[in-house]
Amino acid sequence: MSSVMMYKGYTGRVEIDLDAEILFGRVIDITDVITFQGKTVDEARQAFNDSVDDYLAFCDERGEEPERPFSGKILFRTSPERHRRIFIAANLQGKSVNAWLDEVLSEAAEHIIMEHNESTTSSKEATSQWRLAFGESSYRSEDIQQFLAATRGGRELLFNWNNMAEHLCQHYPHGVDARRDCEELNQHFGSTQYARTWKSLVEYLDAHSDELRALTQK
Repeated sequence: MSSVMMYKGYTGRVEIDLDAEILFGRVIDITDVITFQGKTVDEARQAFNDSVDDYLAFCDERGEEPERPFSGKILFRTSPERHRRIFIAANLQGKSVNAWLDEVLSEAAEHIIMEHNESTTSSKEATSQWRLAFGESSYRSEDIQQFLAATRGGRELLFNWNNMAEHLCQHYPHGVDARRDCEELNQHFGSTQYARTWKSLVEYLDAHSDELRALTQK
């Protein structure tokens, strides 16, 4: 899953590298290459802002105009037949081709962005309610996230948990039992990195089950 950040008119697209355990991204709306990374969302956002500022400062030092994301002009190429049909459609609505394209493309863009945001929100809500069981005890992903954030050793595992919970929710929508399904889950994850991450999370949560239970019952 990827997300976007905005800063000074520039757009950064962020993705997750589970193996390297980092968030990484690049500015997507210019041809110059600007990249950034961080271990947390806050680190990645700050790195994105810093990279844009460094880019602008570098251009200023060289006396060059920095590339700007959007000029308001789009080079649009299509087939002669589609060009004809676009002209007819614009004419039927009493608009120029430019005005018609601007309206239609803007509406399509808003629709896609809205669908993406709704899908992302829905995914986050589903993940927060996903349950991990340890025998007879069962906890929501949201409970585990809060527990890890509140404990010193857990904070080091929080980033991994957020990534693993989303992955698990997609493949095991009804939840899993960490003890009963441990072998199956390790086989599912396959790679050593996934298996090691899952093992460390389960061991920590299992070892602190009393604290976890007490926190979630408050």
